[in-house]
Amino acid sequence: MLGGLRYEAYGGADVNHMWINTLEETLEMVGMATFCYALLNFAEARMTSFSFQFVTGPSDAVPQNIEKYESKEVSPITQNLN
Repeated sequence: MLGGLRYEAYGGADVNHMWINTLEETLEMVGMATFCYALLNFAEARMTSFSFQFVTGPSDAVPQNIEKYESKEVSPITQNLN
């Protein structure tokens, strides 16, 4: 934002523009890191448990009883694909 204003006011990309742009981007990343840290601290204080599960391959992605999830109806969108 400040880098863009300076670029429009003085034109061209010089060393000062580079430093302002670098400072601006650094502060944006510090803000995002601070937000993530605060969000994780908030979640830690409010939640009793939390877990991730990573899928390692196609066999893990499909439930074993897939028939239970398959629809017997044909929708108008998929009707033309068959």
